[in-house]
Amino acid sequence: MRIEEIKAVLWKELLDMVRDRRALALMIIVPLVGLPLMALLAGGLSSAQLTTVYIQVNDTKSFGIAEWLGESIVNASEQQGLKVNLTVSSGPPPRVYDIEITIPRGFYNNLTAVDGVATLIVRVMVGSYAAQEVSNIISSVVSQLSSQVVDSRVDSLARMAGINISAERLLNPIVITTGYILPSGKAASAQQVQLSLTVRLLQFSLFFVVNPAVVLMTDAFLGEKERKTLEVLLASPLSGTSLLVGKLLSSAVMGLAIAVADSAGFIIYFLMLASSAGLRLTPALLGLNMVDSAVLVLMTSSFIMPIVLRSPSARAAQASAYALLMVALGIYFSALFVNVGSLPTAIRYTLMAIPFTEASLALSNYVVGQYLMAALDIIIMVAFTALFVALSLKAFNPERLVTSR
Repeated sequence: MRIEEIKAVLWKELLDMVRDRRALALMIIVPLVGLPLMALLAGGLSSAQLTTVYIQVNDTKSFGIAEWLGESIVNASEQQGLKVNLTVSSGPPPRVYDIEITIPRGFYNNLTAVDGVATLIVRVMVGSYAAQEVSNIISSVVSQLSSQVVDSRVDSLARMAGINISAERLLNPIVITTGYILPSGKAASAQQVQLSLTVRLLQFSLFFVVNPAVVLMTDAFLGEKERKTLEVLLASPLSGTSLLVGKLLSSAVMGLAIAVADSAGFIIYFLMLASSAGLRLTPALLGLNMVDSAVLVLMTSSFIMPIVLRSPSARAAQASAYALLMVALGIYFSALFVNVGSLPTAIRYTLMAIPFTEASLALSNYVVGQYLMAALDIIIMVAFTALFVALSLKAFNPERLVTSR
């Protein structure tokens, strides 16, 4: 292996990629604007939805309660970016509404009685996400009303008994004070709690880093066959080691550029969500994510290389690449809901044997203050890269590459 040969292969591969400007532009632009566009579409379409609510008042004494209920529902919905068109009437609804609330006869009397139970009938349209969100708001508003009624009843009973008592203390005898701790047992800071939420999104976004690396490395060999240049390249004085390392580095360089675009897109996406979701992003975490992504691109490229080299056909190579992507997607999607460290030992170590898991663990370990473990995860990824390169060198067979279909 000679440095000059590797530089020649690297330069050739980069030129080939740059010549296909349209594909290159799409591979960079799509991850850059993909997540922000998703946020804009989701937010825009969500704010454009109109949820119709109809309150049918069958109890003449409850019109004041119905108006208060309707006003509270509209105000709370607007605070969450939901549009509500609300109607209060004593008659039945003239058409089908997203949410129909019925206040039956006797509601007011039951509500004001010391031991009465008032019933509110709520019907929600099936399959409407916005209607379900407004339904949750209705439950919250009714809960507030219920608390006010209970406080009033306690005050009435206290006056009847001739005693002075706090309704709040009577109804809430236990108060929960919640704090957060790190795996080390130390108390977690508010910043670490917020970062623990952010890191789950970062872990999931790693899939968008893996995808271009797999595509580029697969094309590094299959593309040569399609362009009828593979035989010429293999017949050149280049050593097999220089050829493989050069292609690996070129795929890693372009994959890293795409990863940077993906990270930039994530930052935009994050800034759009941060205020409403209570997320936080620090320069240190962002820097670690960049390093993690860079090593992940290199490791993924080296991972797919021996698979492509040993595949009997182009279709088999593409199927293997797709299977690899599905494994990565499973790992990074599960990071949204699963903490690998809390899994049973057998399952935990099985997942850690999958190279993609280390990239996810590096981020989560850093957030909880386990900096040495985060560094170890990066080192393990580098070790996996060296292992896959060694396997690629062993699997490299020029004749097999040429004769495979």
